[in-house]
Amino acid sequence: MTTRPKFGTPSNVFWILITFAAVLVWAFWFQTWAWHEARRMEKLDRCLALIPRPLPDESASQAPAIKQAYFGYEFETPWPGPETTKQNSALVDLIFHGDYGVLFWNPAERHNLLENPSAVAPHPNMKDAMGAILGGDAVQSNYDLLKSQLNMTPAKVLPALSRREANRRLALLRMKGALECSRKPAGFYFFQSENLKCIQTGDPALDSPIEVRCFDPGDHEFNFLFSTRKDSGLRISQLEINRVIQTLRPAAAPQPAAPGSAKN
Repeated sequence: MTTRPKFGTPSNVFWILITFAAVLVWAFWFQTWAWHEARRMEKLDRCLALIPRPLPDESASQAPAIKQAYFGYEFETPWPGPETTKQNSALVDLIFHGDYGVLFWNPAERHNLLENPSAVAPHPNMKDAMGAILGGDAVQSNYDLLKSQLNMTPAKVLPALSRREANRRLALLRMKGALECSRKPAGFYFFQSENLKCIQTGDPALDSPIEVRCFDPGDHEFNFLFSTRKDSGLRISQLEINRVIQTLRPAAAPQPAAPGSAKN
C-alpha cells in the first residue's frame, strides 16, 4: 500500500512558516523600516506630530495704522514708525518704534521648489520629478505641497502601506522636519483672507518669530516674518498679525496729474 507524504509534519510546517515569513519580509521590509524611522524621528522632534489647526482668533487690531507699499503691494502696520527701513530687490525689513519688526519678501522673487529646478537638483520639470515621489496631489501647487508636508505625521507612516505610499509619506515627513519644523514652533495654523489661503507657523503667545505664508489663486506666495527685538519682553499679538494680512492687496496705481496742474 502506497503512503502519501504528510504535509503536516513538524518539518514541513517549519519550512512553510519560514517561506511565509520570507515573503512577508520581502514584501514589507521597507514599510517596516519606514515605520521605525518615523517613530525615531518623532522622538527627536515633537514638532513632526503637529498638524495645522484653524486660527483661534481671526479678528484684527483696530489700532491706528500706517499704510506700507512695497513691490507693488500694500498693507497696514498697527505700530508707530517705522523707525528704520532696509530694502533690496528681494525683501524689505521694517523696524518700528517699540522694537517690532516685519520682513516682507518680494513676491516676484519668491521661487519655490516646484518652479525652481536649481532648488534641489537640475531637472527640466520639477513638478513631474517631485510628483513621482510625493504624489500628484501634493504637487498641484506650492500651497498643496506645503499643506501636504504639514499634514503628514509619524503616526501616518505604517507597516501595512504599500512600499510606494510608505516612501511618499516618509519623504513628506522628512521635508516637514527639515523645512517647517526647523524653528520648533508651538503650532501651525491655517486661515483664509479674502482670496488668499494662508498658513501661519508659530503661536504669537509662545513663539518668535512668526511666519505667515499666503498664496493667491495664481499660486503666488506672499511671505511675512513678524518678530520683536530679543530680550525686549514684547510680543506681537495675533490681532496685529491679522491686521497686516487682512489689509494686503495690490497697491493702488498712482493717479496721473491733471492737465495744467504742473507748475512752471
